[in-house]
Amino acid sequence: MAAVGSEQQRYLSRFHDVEESLASGGPDWLHGMRRGAVEQFSKLGFPTARRGNERWKYTNVAPIARESFGVDIEGRSNGVTRDSLVRGGHLLEGQTTLVFINGHYSTELSTPPDSLNGVRTSTVEETARSD
Repeated sequence: MAAVGSEQQRYLSRFHDVEESLASGGPDWLHGMRRGAVEQFSKLGFPTARRGNERWKYTNVAPIARESFGVDIEGRSNGVTRDSLVRGGHLLEGQTTLVFINGHYSTELSTPPDSLNGVRTSTVEETARSD
């Protein structure tokens, strides 16, 4: 097993801080999926250029690994409004648009299609509660 670098350790530490609060309100299966994913990350670390990897894995992720990202557990809109999306050209009349703010699906700002043909949109939290 490779040594854990400081960037990787920071991500792992932040995950454990956030996961504790997420696990208390979520289903066990989702908690298990997140734990499994972070265990893989702990073993593999950030992608590196090594023989046999897919081409995208040659992307230098060092600048991303050095960044410190926050987590918005509450899913606040951070000032994003329907009007700002229209002005920015991100919300077009009659188009299906799914809006995610800091990784959270925004029901209020999204415009799912009228005819879903069996497809539905919801947050992971809503799906976990209903299914």
